[in-house]
Amino acid sequence: MRRLFVVLLFAARGVSAAITGIVVDDQGQPIAGATVRAYAAEPSSAQRVRLIKGNFARQPLATATSRADGRFGLDVKGLAVDLVAETAGGEIVLLETNDGEDVGAIVLGRADRRIKVTAEGKPVPNVAVIFSPAVVLRTDAQGEVPDVHPGWPKLVISSDWAPQIVDGGEVTLAKGVALRGRVANAAGPVVHAMVMLDAIPLVETADDGSFAIAHAPANWQQLAAISSTEIGATAHVAGNVAEIRVGPAMMASGNARDSVSGAPIVGARLYLGESGEMTLSDANGHYAFGPVPREALTVSGRHPRYTIQEAAAGRDVNLAAHPLARLDGRVVDERGAPVSAATVFAPGPPAIRAVTTSDGRFTVRSPDRSRATSLYAQKQGFAIGFAPPRVWHDGDQIRDLTITLPKGFPLQVRVVDERRRPVAGAHVIVRRTDIEMFRSSVGSDEPGCPTCRSADAGGILNYRITNGEYQLAAYDGEGKRPPKIVGPVALDARSSPFTIELSEPAAATPAKGAPIAGGAIVGRVVDRITRRAIPDFEVALESGRMLMLRQLFETTDGSFRLDEISPGEITVRVFAPGYVSSSADVVVDEKRAASNVEIELAQGGRIAGRVTAKQLPVSLATVRLVEDRATISVDSVPTDDDGRFVLDGVGMEARLDVELDRGIELRGRVVDPRGSGVSGVEVSAISLGQQSPIVRGRSGVDGWFSIGGLLPAHYTISARKAGVVTASVERDLPAAEPLIITVDTGLSLTGRVSGISPSDLPALRITISANDTYADAVIDSAGGFVLHGVPEGKVHLTAILQREGAERRVMKEIDVHSGMPPVELDLAEGFVIRGRVTRNGSPLRFASINFNEDGNGAVYAFGVVRDGLYEVALPKPATYVVSITVDPDDFRYSVRMNLSASATRDIDIHGSDLRGRVVDAQSGAPAAGAKVTFIGRGVPSSVRTATVDGAGRFVLTDITDDAGRLSVSLDPYALANRAINMAVDAAQDIEVRLERGGDVRFVIVDSVDGTPVPSAVVYVGEIPSMTVVRIDSKGIGSASLTPGRQKAQISAEGYVQQTLEMTVPVSEVRVPLAKGGVLRVESKQLRWLHLTVRGTSKTVWYGMTGRDDVVPPGDYVLEVLTRDQRLEKSVPVTIRAGER
Repeated sequence: MRRLFVVLLFAARGVSAAITGIVVDDQGQPIAGATVRAYAAEPSSAQRVRLIKGNFARQPLATATSRADGRFGLDVKGLAVDLVAETAGGEIVLLETNDGEDVGAIVLGRADRRIKVTAEGKPVPNVAVIFSPAVVLRTDAQGEVPDVHPGWPKLVISSDWAPQIVDGGEVTLAKGVALRGRVANAAGPVVHAMVMLDAIPLVETADDGSFAIAHAPANWQQLAAISSTEIGATAHVAGNVAEIRVGPAMMASGNARDSVSGAPIVGARLYLGESGEMTLSDANGHYAFGPVPREALTVSGRHPRYTIQEAAAGRDVNLAAHPLARLDGRVVDERGAPVSAATVFAPGPPAIRAVTTSDGRFTVRSPDRSRATSLYAQKQGFAIGFAPPRVWHDGDQIRDLTITLPKGFPLQVRVVDERRRPVAGAHVIVRRTDIEMFRSSVGSDEPGCPTCRSADAGGILNYRITNGEYQLAAYDGEGKRPPKIVGPVALDARSSPFTIELSEPAAATPAKGAPIAGGAIVGRVVDRITRRAIPDFEVALESGRMLMLRQLFETTDGSFRLDEISPGEITVRVFAPGYVSSSADVVVDEKRAASNVEIELAQGGRIAGRVTAKQLPVSLATVRLVEDRATISVDSVPTDDDGRFVLDGVGMEARLDVELDRGIELRGRVVDPRGSGVSGVEVSAISLGQQSPIVRGRSGVDGWFSIGGLLPAHYTISARKAGVVTASVERDLPAAEPLIITVDTGLSLTGRVSGISPSDLPALRITISANDTYADAVIDSAGGFVLHGVPEGKVHLTAILQREGAERRVMKEIDVHSGMPPVELDLAEGFVIRGRVTRNGSPLRFASINFNEDGNGAVYAFGVVRDGLYEVALPKPATYVVSITVDPDDFRYSVRMNLSASATRDIDIHGSDLRGRVVDAQSGAPAAGAKVTFIGRGVPSSVRTATVDGAGRFVLTDITDDAGRLSVSLDPYALANRAINMAVDAAQDIEVRLERGGDVRFVIVDSVDGTPVPSAVVYVGEIPSMTVVRIDSKGIGSASLTPGRQKAQISAEGYVQQTLEMTVPVSEVRVPLAKGGVLRVESKQLRWLHLTVRGTSKTVWYGMTGRDDVVPPGDYVLEVLTRDQRLEKSVPVTIRAGER
């Protein structure tokens, strides 16, 4: 249901403007004779009164005509002004401004679109089309008006027809239905109350509280009424008589003041939460709302010179206004000549946008971002340019910004389908990936359309870029084909035309009763406070913690459309830079679109800090927040010249200062067996004995590379590149001499795949893996394939055919040697299992499905359930454990199947619900936020997880097991466990009482020098009732444990695992860990390994070749076993602590 008040959806374009300025065309040339009018900004209460009286058009405060140089001036005596600029037959631009401001350049383009209004098959003249309180047009004799604000909502209203709020195009009016009623409060009728139908003010009540609406839309949703002190609403009712009950409303007021000087802020526009109510601050900075709904609301504001801090609404609430920074600069070409009509911008929030004048100059105002920010510029005929990151603070004036637009070169992108036919309307986004500070997509090179991203009838899109690495994301405009991401790939002037193939998935035969895809979701993304459209965002469909069909959108009105969505309930999640991700649940019907889906995003919190090294600032360091991408949209930011950074759009506020150690630099060269340099090789360094991440670099043209920020330690350095065999070497750092890594091109493996139709070949992938070497095959149209960079010896060859909801996989172990014949792969081997997966009879929308052979755990097939359908190929008859996972932390189910031939095997997941309550054992208070986990016993089995609500309640649905174990965890309580018998417990509400167990402090130290062992992990108890304690950088971690005898295992990288027993309560457990040695055995063929103490039969470790394992120091005998466990050889080894 809509909010109680949404004032006509009239949001002005979100840019700061001025009373003096210059009017230019889309080429930056001045426009003479343009009309510029100024209207007094109008509060919501005044808008309602005027519209109910039918006074649609307003009188301007002042009017001016632009001079020959495009400049104009308006003498306006008003607190806040709506500025309207237009030319005959052109676009109308609306700007918010205040008296004494300077607008800079106002760009007027052509109004190419028109709105046509008809009724009963005929054009309707003289209908009012209200674009904003200041822009009202009447339809001509043909029922048309120019669409001067394409994509923005407009109110179409006439005394003879039902009103409509439309986006544009053709509008068909209807007589609607007659509606009457009364407005009353507890004392009786309410006179002269304003009545609104779906947020449109239409009538005022008479002296008896009655009202009548002659033409109401037949599908109206809400009636609302407002008087001087009361407010109320009612939803759609049957019939044509409605009563609106009103009650006391909330009043909100306060003052807006400069946060520095304390001076009142005059003419600020204040907005009340999501209600849509707007009012203005007066000459004393005072503002007042009323009446408004009694609910928790916030007050936010806008002013051309200030950013106004949001606050909770109430009486006498003061708002702090922070002065905006003013940024002046120029855009020039590579010769230094000014570039006019270039668009200057920076990602939000809030978005920064301006247009250069004929001398290349621009002015923008921006809030204090407290982080290094780049300004970008683009114009047709140039590649995108950007200024180095700068930091500005409240009230700063920066006048020396220069953005250079390189000429670049044209890049033509051609989008084709699987038959090489052009895909008209395909959407392609091109992003630079090799420059950290470059955070914008590349603009198009279409004349007059820098934001065009759709292919023409020939599937062609034109861009202009410079040499570098790019990622290209292509989307089918009709939604028939899945999106495709290409890159990063190096592009230069020889790269055109760059072809992207979008392949339509093979049509699967739906099982009986399966859902039919074909619905659509149409919506809009807006700022939760300002209600402005968010132009750049990403939309995905959410299932558990998995995201599907992620699509990028770059729009002017925040709109999006998703097509070919399967019917049913679905969660739509949206990401946007600077905002916290949000979602909406919608119901999709294949017969009509799920429209008017509005998703509001709230501006996120920020993590601010400073990066230094030896107490000096580090500029252009990359700061990255690593979190679940399903909940945030933050990636990384560079530090500014002072080392400062801000990560915004996160759900937290934090301060983080980091002192960097410049560390050790590893220099080296990657060469082939002849000693020639090999470029483009990814070189990574990792030390198992240090708590440091993998550090990577890339070899240059001559094979040289450099990796910095390393600690003194023993490292494994690996070199990887497609088409060569991965090489690894050991090196102690620091080292005096450059490291030379030799990579071998290996062998080429050829073969042919059969048992597959030609139309499925684009969906086929063939790979090899051997130790650390991985390679993908090139597959031709006849099914022949070749793999380069294959090592000699045993390798695993895998062919995977993946389609919507189905995967067919064939795996072979082959012995690769020179001169071997082509390999034959037959995807028709084995048999196919397909079917439906339902949950309580409803198709499971999305899940993973695995087939593991019972007894040895080997995965023989992996597939995907989409819209209830799955299909997999199995290599041999066997008993399989089939596992279905929707979310690893929420829903898992498994069942045994005896399978020997192709068949249809439907799976219906249904079971009983387990309900209960979790409380504090002492007080009985609800334990809100506790995590409840059920793990079933046996196969079929289920894993269910839920979070306890504010009342302490939880529900675990569809439990298929007869019995299992329930565990409940919540800090600072001890882990609670309970055996579950579903025959008894499912019939009642169970209660779990959490005890505040004994607080135990673990201190983990090195057994030799006593220094803390950071990032160790302590496991207390047994699965599934295990408590995990993570140790911090000081070697300390705490947990609340159940009193009694407890067993703990302590693990840390580079140390020997230790097991101990303790009796709780105990205040502190100090554990010294001994360093182990790293054992790694390389072999061309997979071998099993046993390590026994020399002179005994005691086995202390077992594993396999190709892995790094930490083992206790000592003298051992290493036994090498074949895959059938026969002893192949014995080798004496000595393991020393800290060595490899």
